[in-house]
Amino acid sequence: MLKNIIRKKLVETKTNKKYTLTENKIIKSRFNFLFENRKIRNRKDLNNFYILMLSEMVDLYKKGYNSSLISENAENLFSVLNTLFNESGNSVVEVFKQKGIDWLIQNLKISGDDELSQYMKDALNKTELNEVARLFSDCEFLSKKIAQSIKENYITNLSSETESSDFMKTVKNSFSSVIQNSDIETRLESTINGVICPLVDQAQTKFEEMLKNMKSQLVAPQLDMQA
Repeated sequence: MLKNIIRKKLVETKTNKKYTLTENKIIKSRFNFLFENRKIRNRKDLNNFYILMLSEMVDLYKKGYNSSLISENAENLFSVLNTLFNESGNSVVEVFKQKGIDWLIQNLKISGDDELSQYMKDALNKTELNEVARLFSDCEFLSKKIAQSIKENYITNLSSETESSDFMKTVKNSFSSVIQNSDIETRLESTINGVICPLVDQAQTKFEEMLKNMKSQLVAPQLDMQA
């Protein structure tokens, strides 16, 4: 009985390992495809490549690929870009996030809404690389991040305000405590879902269009050469 259980576990481990290796190989090849078929000669080219990378990460996540493997392969590519452009630390990753959200805000035509734009930026800045793709694929996850950002910013602003009396300081601290320990974050999520979910749907369409256009540009020259 014990031998059968051990044997079953070993087979499962071997199968899972094989699946992970296959999945990792696919992710790596897709990132390499982007990198090898895109000329990155200057900052403008690099910024455009960031958008392609984000589009690819979202597409892989939507298709069920492991988010940790997506992140690991993205980090490896960002490390190469760090070297190419003489950057240090996580600077490329941070710029990647910034350019990605700026492009999205512009294409979703919400740049006029300063508050929403800023909260989306805050949400992305506070998101680790392995959850970036999920942020633009899962509207409830994005709503949660934005709700957290609104709550944190409100408490920070409340705490930074100067009061003229000890009484008002006590009142302000009480408000901060109530907000910190209330379910306001959950209520905010529920409230802003109606705004965020349509935006996430639009974002996914934009990412799909980006990848489709890029791949069609690569196929066209090949067809011309064969002709």
